Amino acid sequence: MKQVIRGAGLRFVVWVKRHRRLLSIISASVVVLTIVAQLVYPPTMALPFTSVVGERTDFKSREAIVASVQKRFTKTSLALKAGDKTYREDLSVFGASINPDEMATNALEYPLLIRVLPFSFLWYQPQVQQFATKLDDSQLQQTAELARVKLTSE
Repeated sequence: MKQVIRGAGLRFVVWVKRHRRLLSIISASVVVLTIVAQLVYPPTMALPFTSVVGERTDFKSREAIVASVQKRFTKTSLALKAGDKTYREDLSVFGASINPDEMATNALEYPLLIRVLPFSFLWYQPQVQQFATKLDDSQLQQTAELARVKLTSE
């Protein structure tokens, strides 16, 4: 005697009950394959959703990240304003320098303990929020003096 099942929802529930073992095998396979893919993911390539100083670096190589950081740093300038006068120079003129390799290393971080967690590539998102900047005090003093002279001269 066969019961008549009405509604798609009930048919789906019955289908899931009948194929529970198959669904379990498929789910376990997807989890295992995801973990294996995460373990073999190249350590020199950025994960999805990674950003360095506000720029997305999804799937970029270390070299591409270093080049991007250096390019963006060279375009960064500092403007000093006094009244209606403005003194603008690149950060390197003020004695600032960066370590793009360190920033790329931070962006490429994907520890083994995180790699073994299923689907961690979706939620583990290394973020480098700011330039790793170092200042040369003597060059900063010289440029500050030059800026003071230019901003205070009539």
